[in-house]
This record gives sequence, structure tokens and C-alpha cells, in this order.
Amino acid sequence: MLDHERATVVEKLLSGVIFFRYDSKVYKIVNPTKEVRALGDFLANEASNDLNFSQLMTKEQLKIALNNKGIWTYEEEGKLKESEKTIEEIQISIYKNFFNSKAKASLKRRLEGLRKAISKANEKKSSLDNVTLEAYFDFIKDRFIIGMSLYDINDNKIYNAEEFFNQDSLMLDKSYDAWLSQYSIISTLREVSRTNPWKSYWDSCKNNDVFGLATSDLNIFQRNVVLFSKMYDNARQSPEVPPDEVFEDDDAFDGWMAVQRKEAEKNRAKNNADKITGQKGDEIFMVTSKDDRDKVYDLNDYSERMSIKKKLTEVRSAGGEEIREAQLSDVKMRLQKELAEMVTNR
Repeated sequence: MLDHERATVVEKLLSGVIFFRYDSKVYKIVNPTKEVRALGDFLANEASNDLNFSQLMTKEQLKIALNNKGIWTYEEEGKLKESEKTIEEIQISIYKNFFNSKAKASLKRRLEGLRKAISKANEKKSSLDNVTLEAYFDFIKDRFIIGMSLYDINDNKIYNAEEFFNQDSLMLDKSYDAWLSQYSIISTLREVSRTNPWKSYWDSCKNNDVFGLATSDLNIFQRNVVLFSKMYDNARQSPEVPPDEVFEDDDAFDGWMAVQRKEAEKNRAKNNADKITGQKGDEIFMVTSKDDRDKVYDLNDYSERMSIKKKLTEVRSAGGEEIREAQLSDVKMRLQKELAEMVTNR
């Protein structure tokens, strides 16, 4: 982003106001109050009864219908989830290869292709979401909240709650479009949160209270930039803080975050296993039922699961013959490493 583009986004964030022009006049949408949001929810529920929403499918019913018709199957849903997991795996590789330009560039290309495939799949998956009960309810609620937060440039309220559904809909259409157009800044908020001018406001404000509002009164854009800012602050305070260059690369940074999370999960799982079994060590054996075996298996991290699978493969390939632990390939490698270290130390 250019400096003036970041500055424009920051001004929108600080004001919390969306300006637009309709019929040669300037209007504005302000942050909705908690009362307006609650009233919007109330009226949307009333409207749902008046408009006979029972004719619309829920998201869950649509999911079943799409699968039955082969438009979006459960198998495709499973593949999409696996692809989303692969995104994180690639991001971890990008972080670990951050100073290997060739490897990083290759991983970036792979990530770009995968994201395009996921985007295309999501378009197919959500193509009929707008006809669901939930989507129509949200549409009515959002339009009411926007309308009740709409003022002219002289701070005169445009709509009133009692006559809302009987008033000019063209003005409401225009204000709704103006509100939707602001979502384009969502993709810029990470960069905005770690750069000036936003960062200077954030760093100099006591308790990070930049907006002077309760968290519940912030709009979605303001909440997101606060979350990103806190995320980067926490990372810089971490004992394992990554290099500054990683902060500038969203994929590498997300990879670093994933590594930290997985390490924390691994340590937590091992500590829990130690407490449950009363055992300590690299390998802990637990007696469990068939129903709970997956829970125990999940206490292992990715590398440990691969090690288990490899051992099972070697045992099965023995064709029923006895195989001792010292004959397993990973155990052999560990013993050879220990022997080499002993020789070196001598």
C-alpha cells in the first residue's frame, strides 16, 4: 500500500464513519449503538414471522440438499478442509525456509495455486447461501441497523424505527451498498496495523484505547485492526520472537504462529499424559478402550504420528515374525547417533 492509502484507511478507522453521496447530497453511516443492534435483532425476528420464512431452507438443510444433488458433496467438503490444513503446513515451511529464497519462492507459488483452488471451491460451496433462512434474516437485520445509523451531513436522522419498513428504500439501498463497499479494506488491515500512521496512534495510546469506545461499540473494521495490533504486540513480547522481516510477510508470520501453537499443544499434551499416567519419558504407554484410542493417539504431534506409522509398517512387513525394538529403523538411527556422540566425547 502507498502511504496515502494507509492514511485514508486509518482516518476511516478513527472516525468510524462511512460517507457516501446520494442525489447530490452527502450522507454518513455512524457506528451503530448496542441498542440499535438489539432493536435490529428484535425487528428481524418479527419480520421473519411476517414474511413466512418457513419457505426458506436453513444452512444445514441446504448442505444436505446440495450433497444429494451432487452440487457440493460431503467428499468435496472433506477435500476443502484438507486443503485448508495444507495452507498452514505450507506457511510453516515458508517460515522455516524464510532465508532460503529459492525454496521460499517455490512454496509461495504453491500456496498461491492452492488458494485459488480453495477460493473457487468456496464459490461453488456458497453459491446458494443467499437463499437460506439465516442469510435472509441477516440481510433484514443489517439493513435496519444501517438505516438507523444513517444521518445527513448536518446530523439529522434519516429513518425512524416505527416507520422504517414504509420509508424510502432507494436511500437504504444506496447506504447498504456504501456499507458493503467498506469491506474491501478488510484485506489491508494487517498491513495497516503494523505500519504508520496507525502504529503511532496504537503505541502512544494508554491501554491501546485508540477509539475511546467500549469494545462492544467498535465496528467490525475497528475490532479487526485492534486484534491484529494485539497479535503483533504479543509476538514481539514472545521469548521466541521471529526476525523483523518475518513480521512483514503474512505467510511466514502465520507459519511462525502455527509453530508456536503446535509446540504449546505438544507440551500441554505431554504434561497431561504425564499427570494421567504417572509416567514420564519420551514414550508413555496408556491402556485405553477402543472408543478412546484416537484421543490417546492425538496426544502425539505430527512427527511422532509418522514415527508410529513407520514402526507399524515395519512390524507388518515382518510377516508375523518376531521383531525386536532394536531392529526398528528409527531405533537403530537413535542408537547409532548415541554411539557416535559417545565416541566424540571420548
